[in-house]
Amino acid sequence: MNVTYIRNTGILGGKFNERTRHLKPGSSLLSPSGPVYYSTEDLYIGGKIEVCSHHFVLLDADEYVFNYMESDPVKYKQSDKATVFKKVVQFVASAGGPDFKRSLKSVFAEIDESGSQSIDRLKAIDAARSLKLPLSDHELVTLLRMFEEPARRVNYSKLLGALDEF
Repeated sequence: MNVTYIRNTGILGGKFNERTRHLKPGSSLLSPSGPVYYSTEDLYIGGKIEVCSHHFVLLDADEYVFNYMESDPVKYKQSDKATVFKKVVQFVASAGGPDFKRSLKSVFAEIDESGSQSIDRLKAIDAARSLKLPLSDHELVTLLRMFEEPARRVNYSKLLGALDEF
């Protein structure tokens, strides 16, 4: 391992780990059924992994990763746009329909200081969480990406319009 010290900080610098496969917790090379390694299906927003006794929570990904996962919704179920949207439509219908949509619109509008009907994805995620949408973190990102404009800005007017159609 290449270890360097960052000047005047006392912190070790360098690589955390080389590119390799990592066993899932509880798995062993000597297991009768064979070792179980992390796979791409284990890597999603909100997912928790353990590597070399360090615990990580996956918070975000780049556009390439999201596009890759959305291109194979059978393998990456949390990136299935149709299923996620259907889940939201069912929740909105059971949560009061028009009343819930008004609540959603007011929460988004409160965040939208410029009145552009477009807000940052992270702020939209926080707003949606405050309304207790029954989506995982990754499903929430999948939903919001359907109504994004460039630079990770969600056009909430289009989202609300799509919900009005159902």
